[in-house]
Amino acid sequence: MLNVAEKWNLIPYNPAKRIEAPKAEVEQKTAYTEEQLGQFIKALESQPAKYKAMVYLALTGGLRREEILGLQWNHFNFENNTVKIEQAIFYTKKTGVIAKKTKNDRSTRLLTFPAYIVPVLKQHRAGQLSSRLQLGTKWEGAKEADDDFVFTQWSGKPMFPYTMNKWLSKFVEDNNLPKITPHIFRHMAATYLITAGHDIRTVSGKLGHSQTSTTMNIYSHLMEKTVAGNG
Repeated sequence: MLNVAEKWNLIPYNPAKRIEAPKAEVEQKTAYTEEQLGQFIKALESQPAKYKAMVYLALTGGLRREEILGLQWNHFNFENNTVKIEQAIFYTKKTGVIAKKTKNDRSTRLLTFPAYIVPVLKQHRAGQLSSRLQLGTKWEGAKEADDDFVFTQWSGKPMFPYTMNKWLSKFVEDNNLPKITPHIFRHMAATYLITAGHDIRTVSGKLGHSQTSTTMNIYSHLMEKTVAGNG
């Protein structure tokens, strides 16, 4: 008895299984030029400490947007200028805004940050503590101030992830700057590390990539330029 393939003169196997699928090209993201970044930072000085802190952490730490919004004050050590990344903020219609553990083991990491960020963070915290005191029992943050999220809504609840994008979009438009997203800040942080000569393992650890190959796939073109420039 003929099988289906023989009856209809079909090839009895899938030839596509023998073909190796082409790797998707990684989009090379466009960062600000040095001049544009200077204009951005200068304009940023007029913004609330809350948003300045967000941007500084993104640019210097290479944090994901959700990781920035997942920070609590107890994650910071201001004596050593370190911050522990161990959770991220997510939003769905079903759950609302919630905090979850970072996406993989390597995403949980301890990062150092420049000393110039400390006064900005402390200024923002002073404002948050003032709001907490004024709202009293209406404050919807943590029971203890140290457990509050660093970046919150007016009521103390954690921020919606897209709030950062919304603020950033309006900010660059108001200041006649090129469009940019929070994720590009992460890309820029990686770019600065690579061009400064840091090795791939250091960059990968800073970004919290699950494997160094992920970092290589995204930034191989920069690595090649750096090696060529040092040759």
